[in-house]
Amino acid sequence: LHKSKHLLKDDCFTIRCDFIIAEAAAAAPLIEVPPSSISEHLNHLFVTKVGADVTFEVGHETFAAHRCLLASRSPVFMAELFGPMKEGVATAGAIQIQDMEPNVFKALLSFLKLSHCMHWYQTITCKLYCIVPPAEWLPTWHI
Repeated sequence: LHKSKHLLKDDCFTIRCDFIIAEAAAAAPLIEVPPSSISEHLNHLFVTKVGADVTFEVGHETFAAHRCLLASRSPVFMAELFGPMKEGVATAGAIQIQDMEPNVFKALLSFLKLSHCMHWYQTITCKLYCIVPPAEWLPTWHI
């Protein structure tokens, strides 16, 4: 500065700084996480029966299902498929379900898969006595 006399005036110099204050923009996430599609995948398994490893016979109808999915959604299915009430580990025969109509059992399977009551009520049209026995098959957090 001492060599540039035109920068110093009366042994002083001025520094000018301009500041621009802006609101911080929200940082974009590093990885865009898509919405969960697990319900679509479970529905696909339910509809196509791919990987089904258990068969239920209700009335004159049979229903193929997935042991792990049913057991994870219902304590009764857990007990029947993996616990003290365990039946038919091998695929030799169908598990017989007594005292339940096929449309009620189908609605029960659908409810366990979809996990919400609206589908349950819209899908099934039967008398109250048909709904009460399946209720004990539901996970307690849905009752």
